[in-house]
Order: sequence, then structure tokens, then C-alpha cells
Amino acid sequence: MILLYFLICLILSIAYLATISKIYSGWTALKEVQLPKDHNPSKLISIIVAARNEEHGIKECVESILAIDYPQELYELIMVDDHSDDETLEIMNSFEHSCLKILSQKDGVHGKKAALSLAIAKSKGEIIVTTDADCVVRKNWLRVISYAYDTKDIKLATAPVVFTPGSNVVENYQVLDLAGMMAVTASGIFNKTYYLANGANMSFTREVFDELNGFEGNEQYASGDDMFLIHKLAKENPDAVSFLKTTAGTVTTQSESTFKNLLQQRKRWATKSKAYSDRSLQILLVFIFMFNLLIVANVLLSFWLGEILFFIALLMLLFKFTMDYLFLKNMTSYFDRRKSMKAFFPASLLSIFIILYSGWVSIFSKTYVWKGRKTQ
Repeated sequence: MILLYFLICLILSIAYLATISKIYSGWTALKEVQLPKDHNPSKLISIIVAARNEEHGIKECVESILAIDYPQELYELIMVDDHSDDETLEIMNSFEHSCLKILSQKDGVHGKKAALSLAIAKSKGEIIVTTDADCVVRKNWLRVISYAYDTKDIKLATAPVVFTPGSNVVENYQVLDLAGMMAVTASGIFNKTYYLANGANMSFTREVFDELNGFEGNEQYASGDDMFLIHKLAKENPDAVSFLKTTAGTVTTQSESTFKNLLQQRKRWATKSKAYSDRSLQILLVFIFMFNLLIVANVLLSFWLGEILFFIALLMLLFKFTMDYLFLKNMTSYFDRRKSMKAFFPASLLSIFIILYSGWVSIFSKTYVWKGRKTQ
């Protein structure tokens, strides 16, 4: 019996290796977007930022967007204040720029989807680009997006997001995790197997947003605007979805600085996952959860059922850590986050707990607190 169990664990470990290998193969096969020096943008683009209680990051966000290298007559920045009770709106209003428009949510109307919908309704752009109020964009960010829509037959694109360099294990875990998630996202879209997106660096045509009736159908979830929208389009026309592999078009955001805030973030992300319509994505998430659960179960059960289970757990960890290290070493190198690899081993142990926690709350939790609001 123990031999059969060992073989099952070995097969699952090999399957994990194959999964990570396939993800990285998809990443490497995806052609990088190379922005020509002579490209002349022609797309009118509306940048949308929904903000609530973002006084600590919104100034840097606005400054980075207004400093982009893109013709001023071809873009507008629309920022929506979602009833902030800090200095967010005041900081927004301190900027004076011909491209900037500031809106406020009406009384009784709240939430990110409502804020985005309000801004899109007031926008003029052929392409809508979204980012978050705690993000910093790069000089050629908009040019990369414009070039992609000029040269590809796409209607929605998501692009890389990275965390600022970490200073502790919690932050470095997030840096490594997000770097890996960029390959997961790119590979799924490239291979048309599953679809992920990040609203911190996402774009879509106004036409397709209207065709899909925007965020209609998932209004009950406070977040998830990015995921639900990409799933809608992928179901109708997967060829119209793209991942823009680029460093010039990468957006940088702030990681959670404390373990408590990290758990709250993952709870928010996990709570909406039960509503995902992408079956392949659900299978991938379940497999990753079960693989990590089996490692922990083997360690715990070894105290009652014998040391052989502890040996099996160590073997599974060896498979996992070896593959994860090689994978993340390459991903952090691409995104210039190599220093976070110094925290690889403690971050990897933390990742097992976070994966199990996320799986648990995705099943048994329905509400969470976000931006001072209790929601789902």
C-alpha cells in the first residue's frame, strides 16, 4: 500500500514539474513586443484610474502617467474618486493638466466596477487602458500598447505588472509570486488554455466593452473586473485576447507590507475565484492547491503513520523547490527582480501556506474588508 501511495505522490510531483515546464515554455515561445523607434501612434487612448483611499500612492501614479512619451492630443487620463475618506481627492485636484479629467462617484453608487463604468461612459478613446492608483507606469507604456493594437488583431490585452523590490520575506514572496504569475498569465493566453488578467495593466477596445455589456453579470463582486471581462471575451473570441510580453510596457505596483494585509489581499482575490467560468483555470488552481496540500498532509501524518511519509514530503518539496527556483530565477531576471531570489526558500515555504489559505477561503469565505468596506 505504501509503495502505491509513494508512486501516486511521485506521479503528482512529475505532473507539477510538467505543469511549470509547460508554463515557462509558453512564456519563452511568446514573442516579445519590440517597439520600433519610428512608430507613430495614431490611437486615441483613454487611461482610466479608479481610486479609493490611495493618498499614499496616487501622487506618484499621476506624475508617472502625465510624464509618458505619447502625443498629448491622443490620450486622456480620467480618474474617478470612489468616496475616499482620506486626502485622495485633494491630491487629484492638485494636478492641472489638459489631459486630466477628475470625476467623483455619485452618492449611493460605489465600487470599482461602477467607477470604471462611469469613466468609460465619459471617455473619448478608441482604446481603454486601466491601471491602479498605486501603480507607476514607464515612459513608453502607452506607446507599446498603441503599437500592439496597430499591429495585432486584438480587442483586449493584458501586460506585465511587477512589485517594487522587496525588503522582507513577505514583500519578496509577493515579488516572486507575481513574477511567476506573469508567465502563468502569458502562457495561458498564448496557448489558449486558460485566461488571466490584471487590471493594473489592461487594455481593451471601447467597441468590445460595449459588445460584452461591460461588467454586467458580476456586479455582486467588488473586484474581479479584469478577470470577468477577459473571460467574457475569451468565451466569444479567444483569438482577440493577447498578452503583451514587454519590459517597456510593464507597470510597477506596491506590495502589501504586512502579513495581515497580505492575507486580506489573498482573501479578496480568492473569494471571487469561485465565480470564474474558465474551467481550465479552475483545474489548474485545484491541482496546485492539492499538490501543496499533500506535502503538508504528509508532514503532519508522518508523526502518526511513520517516517516514510516525511521522506515522501521531502521528496515532493525537492521537486517543487528545484523547479520553482529555476523558473523564478529566469522570471526575476527578465523583470530585474533578481535580488528577491535571496529570499527564495523562506518565501517558498510561505507560498505553501498562502496557497492553502487561499484555497480554504475561496470555498468557505464570502465576505472581506476592502478599502474600509465589508463586501464580497
